[in-house]
Amino acid sequence: MATRTKTIEFAAPNLASLPDNTLTAMTQFTAYIPEWSGTVTFKKVWVKVAPLESSSHTPDNDYDIRRVDVSVGGASATSYANSNVLDDTGENTQVPYTCDCTAHFVSNWTSGTSKTVDLSVLYDCNDGTPSLVNVSAVLFITLEYDDTQSTQVKTVYIPLDCPVGALGTSKPGSANATIPQLTGVGGLLTETTATVRDIHIVLQGNMSQTSAAGDGSITQQIGSLTAFETADLEGSNASDYWFWLVWKLDIAGMSYDTGSSYGWYVWSDYARNNHNQAWMVVTYEFDASGETGAVVQVLLPCRGAGPMGGSTSADYQSLDAELWIEEPGTITTVGIAFYAFWRQAAPVAGINLRVGTGSFVAYTDQASTLCGTNGAMVRNDGAYTLARGKNTLRVSAYRTDTADLGWAFGGFWIVTYTAGKPGNGYGAANHTIRWPLVTMEGAASSALEISATAPVIADSAYYLSGCGLIYDNLCYTSTYAMDVQVERTAAEGGVAWLGALSTQMQDDTEAGVRVACCDMLMLFVRWPNDTGLAADGLARLDIETSRRWATRHTVSSIALFRHIDLILTYHSNTFTVAGTIGIGSASTLTLTLEREVSSGVWEHVLTGSRSGDGAYSFTWYDNTQKVHVRATDGTLRGCSLDGYAV
Repeated sequence: MATRTKTIEFAAPNLASLPDNTLTAMTQFTAYIPEWSGTVTFKKVWVKVAPLESSSHTPDNDYDIRRVDVSVGGASATSYANSNVLDDTGENTQVPYTCDCTAHFVSNWTSGTSKTVDLSVLYDCNDGTPSLVNVSAVLFITLEYDDTQSTQVKTVYIPLDCPVGALGTSKPGSANATIPQLTGVGGLLTETTATVRDIHIVLQGNMSQTSAAGDGSITQQIGSLTAFETADLEGSNASDYWFWLVWKLDIAGMSYDTGSSYGWYVWSDYARNNHNQAWMVVTYEFDASGETGAVVQVLLPCRGAGPMGGSTSADYQSLDAELWIEEPGTITTVGIAFYAFWRQAAPVAGINLRVGTGSFVAYTDQASTLCGTNGAMVRNDGAYTLARGKNTLRVSAYRTDTADLGWAFGGFWIVTYTAGKPGNGYGAANHTIRWPLVTMEGAASSALEISATAPVIADSAYYLSGCGLIYDNLCYTSTYAMDVQVERTAAEGGVAWLGALSTQMQDDTEAGVRVACCDMLMLFVRWPNDTGLAADGLARLDIETSRRWATRHTVSSIALFRHIDLILTYHSNTFTVAGTIGIGSASTLTLTLEREVSSGVWEHVLTGSRSGDGAYSFTWYDNTQKVHVRATDGTLRGCSLDGYAV
């Protein structure tokens, strides 16, 4: 048995309307975990919900209650609520809510490979004329499982694409993106036995309404199948707010053929919604015992040190992410996209983004009364030829604006590719797990210390390609800068708070959702017994050690509701470095495994020992970079020939 960890997702069908202060049931859906025939342990289970404000909604001055009731398998529902008041100053906004329902799943899903899930939602808007519509909801499950099970389930993301300016006012003449064939011969899901259990599309971005003359809807369509259209949303209040919209496909009801490819289209009634972001989420079962191919998808957060760069193309800011690919077989790119976020107080002129090298893509921005964050996506599947070993991904950005600079620029990568099945099971392939450090059911405050928590990587051997945060915070009316910090415990060299995320302040004094991302790989061990140093010069921190986290903000009077996702991307493919020492020593030998990170530059990666001459062996996580082993007893020294792990 090989115990692994993974995250899977299931969406609820979009709820068309939510009466004020009324607990309303969403349409029931089913979650699938075929590995229950072996051993499954729920580690983190949480739900994210968010309604939109309709055209008849007038600003409320406060949201009193956000509540979600969760029931799995028909069990008595557990209620999760936050009654801390969220004030606004007359703007429209979207108010998301997240809750940790791990305990409910542990208690009520103790057997069976599938269960029904029921979600009921209540929002209490106290003033104005409340009218909430199009409630989105997604269930995230992070679990441990036995990856020797014949039938397994997994979730992959497929980047889509959005216009670089405002959405069009009618269905585009050509598709915004292509949804690939999923199943069958030539399908993306190279596991040919794939059974699709859930497909949903996430559309998010800034609801830039400045140029809108009235109320209007957002529409999505796949080919010529039944379109999904929101209710009319408020468009005359000049509130440019961040929104999140989930469309769960009714695969049977809309006659969606997973064996065909389609064009994906998006438009709105008015020229609004600047440079939005979109991706498709597919959850499917497959026969893990009889397959040879794999779809691999990873999520890699990263951030910059300041604004976008500028004000010319010669002065851009670049963000890098490392992706180590160790699966066998042919590596074929499916999609490479960067999802960017930043803060601004007025439209940013001359936004330019690119993935890789070559020409920048120009974006047109019009968000001026910013009630939250802003963002865009840039996709370039041909920017890199992904290959086994180290792949460095780079996004670059600049703006010609000299006043509004696009502060706190950062984001996350979605990279999806196909490869062969790892020799030690599908669970060893690259994948991303999501572990919320805090959810919005908690208290509202300007500073928060999070109780000690220890994320879990079940694999005893792993290589961490990415370790980062996606931080969604919903705040009262104020501009502010924010920090996320992580604790170095006394056992690790003395209690200290290390900076994981720090953002600068530049936006409007409006309530809304701010999104920030960062990478933290410079702080944490990348593999078990990693001998490298952290950014503060001391030993790297163990991601699985229980420790506190904290969020701190420059404005003490504001209250925030926060959801912080810890994002871990890793593989568990292993190789062996072995040989025999013959330096004439009978004493205790110290062994060091080193890898060549560039021509003639070697990094110490592991330490071992043995008594006197003889055989040695190291487990390593790559066989594309040269390695060698040094041995010494303090007097005698030796080094193996340069070679590759096998």
